[in-house]
Amino acid sequence: EVEKMKADLKTKIQKIVELELAVEESQESFNDKPHEEDLEQARKDLTETHKQEMEKAKAERDEEKRQLNLVIKETQEQLEMAKHEETEVRYEVERLLTINSSHLETIRDLERQKEMYKNLADNENIRWESALSEPTAAEKEEKKKKQTRLDDILA
Repeated sequence: EVEKMKADLKTKIQKIVELELAVEESQESFNDKPHEEDLEQARKDLTETHKQEMEKAKAERDEEKRQLNLVIKETQEQLEMAKHEETEVRYEVERLLTINSSHLETIRDLERQKEMYKNLADNENIRWESALSEPTAAEKEEKKKKQTRLDDILA
């Protein structure tokens, strides 16, 4: 049984030595210069890629800002035009209201004149009708004479 234990112990020692050698080899390959150069190159590549992405993002942001400024400028111009048009429309409305007011006043004046002339015409018609219906002085004299003769005949 001791022999068996010795054999197991020897096998375990051999495995430990193999593992130590494998670890040592792994460390040596990790620490060698070509690996460090690969890491440095990878770092440079990442830095360059990051720098390019940042430049691209900045360029996109600058373009978006430029486009936004163009939209803002165009919107401001449209707003100024709308304000100018509003001012013109207000002026035109005021002008038309003034003209309308003037026309309404003229219409009222014409209606007053129409009423005045109508009254004058009515008065003139009444005077003529009255003149035509009233007997003239000669007719009155003739009527008076007839009435007097009639009164004499009846008396």
